[in-house]
Amino acid sequence: MDGSVYRAIQQLPRWTVAVLRTKYRDLFREEAKSTHKQFLVRRIAWQLQAKAEGDLSARARQRASEIVDDADLGTGSSRTWLARAAAAAPLDRPGGERDGRLPHPGSSIRNSGIPSMPNSKNGSAGNATQCGASKTRC
Repeated sequence: MDGSVYRAIQQLPRWTVAVLRTKYRDLFREEAKSTHKQFLVRRIAWQLQAKAEGDLSARARQRASEIVDDADLGTGSSRTWLARAAAAAPLDRPGGERDGRLPHPGSSIRNSGIPSMPNSKNGSAGNATQCGASKTRC
């Protein structure tokens, strides 16, 4: 990579978001939709490097598009994911009955009143808010 391009890319993180958005507009000929500084730095650096070294070939772009089309990007909801996980890895015993000690897939798990261990400093059991006026862990 050309030294001037390398130096320009090294300077990008020091710029303000307003300056980065102006540079983005100059390079891409459109307004930046984002105000996220790291995103702008990465996009500008990519474009500067592409102009200096050459962009991706049409064949490489086509292959990247095929990979994205074939990929399962996991954009489904968590309920969909839980249903797929439950179907993929059943928690049944070899005899066919379900292990009653395990929660059903997708169920909410909460503390059912298991007592806490005694605190090592004062020997009392309890949570952090019951240790005095300061409400810090004792």
